[in-house]
Amino acid sequence: MKVAILLALLPVIIYALSVEQSFNAWSLLHGKEYRTQVENNFRLKVFRNNLEFIENHNRQNLGFTVAMNQFGDLTNEEFRAMYLGTKINASNVIQRGSLHVYDSSVPMADDVDWRKKKCCYSS
Repeated sequence: MKVAILLALLPVIIYALSVEQSFNAWSLLHGKEYRTQVENNFRLKVFRNNLEFIENHNRQNLGFTVAMNQFGDLTNEEFRAMYLGTKINASNVIQRGSLHVYDSSVPMADDVDWRKKKCCYSS
C-alpha cells in the first residue's frame, strides 16, 4: 500500500525537489544501491538526463506524457541491451518454412505423447 501511494506521488515529489534529492528519493523507492561514489555519480547524471528528456517531451503536449519509472538510472543503450533483446527479421523465419498452416483435410491423432517425441521430459 505504501509503495502504491509513493508511486502515485512520485511525479509530484520529483518535480518539487532538487534533482539530487529526487534521485535519492527515487533510489530509495526502487531499492537502488550503488557500489561506489563514482557509480552513484554516473547514475545521478543518467537520471538527470532522463528527467530532462521527460520534462522536454511533456512540454511539447504530444497527446501523451512520459514519467520516471524504475529504469531511470539506465541509459537508452543499457535499457535496450538489457530488456529489448535480439530483433528477428520475420521474413527470414517465414522463408525457412517455420510457418505452419493447419490443414483440416489431414487426419490428426486424438492424443500425442510428447515425451516419446522427445519434446518434453517427465520428472
